[in-house]
Amino acid sequence: MLRRGRAFQPRLADSSLEERVVLSMGTATLPAQVLDARLVQQAVAKFTQSYNQDIRTILLKAGTDGKVDPAANRDAFDTQVHQDLTTLDAAIAGDIKNLVSPADLATTIHNELVGTDANSLESRLDALATPTGTRSPSFRQFLFGAQFAIGSTDGQVIRQVLSARATPPTLLDMARQDVKQIQQAYLAFTQSYLKDVRTILLAKGADGTINLAANRPNFDAQVARDLTTLGDKVGTILGNLPSDSSLVASVRAAIVGSDPSSLQSKLAAIATPTSARVLPVLLFQIESGSAIAHSYVGVAQQVLAFASSNSGNGGGTM
Repeated sequence: MLRRGRAFQPRLADSSLEERVVLSMGTATLPAQVLDARLVQQAVAKFTQSYNQDIRTILLKAGTDGKVDPAANRDAFDTQVHQDLTTLDAAIAGDIKNLVSPADLATTIHNELVGTDANSLESRLDALATPTGTRSPSFRQFLFGAQFAIGSTDGQVIRQVLSARATPPTLLDMARQDVKQIQQAYLAFTQSYLKDVRTILLAKGADGTINLAANRPNFDAQVARDLTTLGDKVGTILGNLPSDSSLVASVRAAIVGSDPSSLQSKLAAIATPTSARVLPVLLFQIESGSAIAHSYVGVAQQVLAFASSNSGNGGGTM
């Protein structure tokens, strides 16, 4: 007795939409980002079902002669897929409307789904070569290409949703981010300072010798310029904090102020090395590095203290 063959059901493999571990937990205490990511994943799964249906009912629809001609059906298929993508885009926009940062997340995802860029999901699906038949290698390649495009876009969107923020950053959050940037500004200054030591303080004169005392004024002048750059950078970084004017002024004074406790005053007060030998220069650099490090710590403490003391005045909670 002959077995009846199963009807061919072309569809994308489900492996691209396997539920991620992070999305399979209970919903009681999940953060908004995770809940939204689950909704986004469900929306993509629904789109994939529609895409499979479009393949069966449109791309592989038989003509009046009973034959299947995917090339003749491709335009109608693409039109329906575009409508399905528009539905997916609207669904995701609704799912993530409670996420406030980044503010352009919905626009970013919109462009990744239906944008005109060649990397958008719509463009990638449109670019798939039309298969020649349902059992041809070109059809398997078509299905694989669609699966890969949908799966990779799904993963990218999920990652963006999970990394988004459901509530605005607090003043303390902003201050902590500023402190990280200030640290980078201090590192850049330190590199400039060490370069000044090599190229100015230890510069050889016309006679081929190093006169540290003669070089010190030029060295201090360049360090002062570098400190001004540092102060400007830090002031720009802190510009995102509300009511920051007093803080910026205080931090600038800590860097380039005339007070003996400022970084500029402390660096200028370090004694010139007794000679250009390795040990005296190394001790000079160690003392300078200590002053720079202490200045960074002091500035960071000022910024965080400012955020903590103002967090209850419209700046968010700690």
